[in-house]
Amino acid sequence: NTSILHVHANDNDIGRNGWITYDFSDASDEFRTFFSVDRRTGVVQLRSSLDYERRTNFVFYLEARDAGEDRRSTKTLVNISVINENDCPP
Repeated sequence: NTSILHVHANDNDIGRNGWITYDFSDASDEFRTFFSVDRRTGVVQLRSSLDYERRTNFVFYLEARDAGEDRRSTKTLVNISVINENDCPP
């Protein structure tokens, strides 16, 4: 549950139309296995350890959406690179 990223959107509307929620945009279950996003704050957390030998990067979209009747949204591309640690003994 390590926080690794914080996305933030701004909506100057008042009331429900100004409330913003965050979520993966069309993300596969594979991304949800490794990462979670707090729908209220936009904080992305690591859910499990990452291994460079298995996968070197993750690319997905996060979406911010308001709660108005005519819902508006925007997306941002997230690209997470995994750094190789020499975790294998010689």
